[in-house]
Amino acid sequence: MKIKSLNLRCWTSVAWLLFLATVIGNGSSPQRAVGQVNPARTVALGKPQTAESEVPDQEDPHADNDQSRREIASMIARVKNLIEAFKQDHPGQPTPESLSIELELYKWLDLLYSDRSASMIRLTELAEELERVVVEIETLSLAPIVDGKRYSFLVLEDLRDQLKTEAHRRESIKLEIEAARSSLESVRDSHDSNEAKRRMFREDVATSDNDEQLNHRYALAKLRSRATGEAVANRELELKINEFEHQISEKRHVYFESQINRMHGRVVFSQAELEQRIKFTDEAEAELRTQLEAALASLSELEREYLLASRALENASEETPQLVEEAATWRLLRELNQEHVSVLQRVIGYTGTIRIIWRRRFDLANQLASKDDLAKWQLETENLSQQIRQFQHLLKIRADERVSDLTSVRKRLVTSTELHPEVREFLGRQSEALENAINAYNSQIILVTTGERTLGRFREELDLTLDPRSAEEFLSRSWQFILMAWNYEITAVEDRPITVGKIIWGTILLLAGIYSARIFSRLLGMRILPRFGLNPGASVAFQSIAFYLMATCFGFFALEIINVPLTVFAFMGGAIAIGIGFGSQNVLNNF
Repeated sequence: MKIKSLNLRCWTSVAWLLFLATVIGNGSSPQRAVGQVNPARTVALGKPQTAESEVPDQEDPHADNDQSRREIASMIARVKNLIEAFKQDHPGQPTPESLSIELELYKWLDLLYSDRSASMIRLTELAEELERVVVEIETLSLAPIVDGKRYSFLVLEDLRDQLKTEAHRRESIKLEIEAARSSLESVRDSHDSNEAKRRMFREDVATSDNDEQLNHRYALAKLRSRATGEAVANRELELKINEFEHQISEKRHVYFESQINRMHGRVVFSQAELEQRIKFTDEAEAELRTQLEAALASLSELEREYLLASRALENASEETPQLVEEAATWRLLRELNQEHVSVLQRVIGYTGTIRIIWRRRFDLANQLASKDDLAKWQLETENLSQQIRQFQHLLKIRADERVSDLTSVRKRLVTSTELHPEVREFLGRQSEALENAINAYNSQIILVTTGERTLGRFREELDLTLDPRSAEEFLSRSWQFILMAWNYEITAVEDRPITVGKIIWGTILLLAGIYSARIFSRLLGMRILPRFGLNPGASVAFQSIAFYLMATCFGFFALEIINVPLTVFAFMGGAIAIGIGFGSQNVLNNF
């Protein structure tokens, strides 16, 4: 009996544990009937699909989503009718908060279903695009490489541009994926909280005696939980779209790389293609010069208007807001125009440089340049790339500054309700001028970025050509670097350059002169003068004088070599004479 009783208790405990596990599992899982995420109404939520995976058989998600939108539309109409009926029955009283919340939740649901329709269409398009890109890669890999076939240099250039653009797009998609995952976690937390509240209200309703207010709160809790559940489904769709886009970007990157690799060693840069690029650069420069002429023509007028406004403000007995804003407006317009002129001048200068770069790329592609020229170009290109990057950074800083100015002006227009009409008009002109300046800066940034990309390609081609695999190429590059450093101009005196090489030569000559002066003066004092009967003291004195004279001559000669005129030291003549006088006292005392 004891064994049977023990077995009965064990089986009873197991049954209770299974029952509790079932209840807890049902309570913690999302309620699909309340409007939670329905796998049949989303597009294969979960792991991202690839071209090889197939979408499981399911009902038409678009039809299901449209049915949900029609249902929500009818519920929105019902709640609006209730609100209108309440206003008619209770004129002057505010709308009940519960009805307002219910209406907002239904509107949110309608927006979620609308977004889901667009997301499902986008997801289908991305799946088709991914499959198409995979087919293109397979077709390209199976295509034979024809011997002797030549490809256009400009086609290769476009492929490189697309490859770089795809690399940037892939990085931006990674950031979007991280943001989508963070947003999904946030929405899931909100949904879990709403689900907990819904379950709590359900228990209260089950134990209450048909409390109408409690039932309505439970209905709102279910509606809110349904809305957050649909929001979770939308965030999952957005994440899946981003993951599809990342896969497509990776496949496109592989496709462009494969095309570029197939062209390696088979690219021809023709004279016609060079002329086409030069023509494109000339057209861009002509447009920039037209803008520069217009800006220069308006500069004098803006300067005149600013002077008139400033004088009117100074001569006024009272500084009115209209006069202050008028002067500020013309000052801003003048500053923007001056900045525009300065930027256009620099961009036009870089346009000419890009034209030279294209000619050098043509010579490099057709092997028309010597190794020494290529090494020289490489060093020049590195310096030019640094200058262009600095200018590009400057343009971005100025654009950000003008965006900040525009924000301040628009804030004044929006927040200040008692502005004088003339003041508002001047602020409007400032806003318009700042918008134009920002657009101009963005256009210049695009042009400079395009030039910087062309320059970067040229550097890559030079590095590939001048890869120091042999001692001869290494020595050639080293010699070019030494020549550039040797001829580097440090400063100029009276329009005469002082280079590193001249300073080195001058230093060598000065040291050699001092050494020679010491040898010759010692020979004079110890060998030659004693033969003429001079005593040792006089010989030492003449030896010192001869040393200083020869050292001074060699010093002047070294200064002449490095192009430093002697007139520079004229102001030091008196001090030098005094110093020589005191220094020669001991010498003269030896006589």
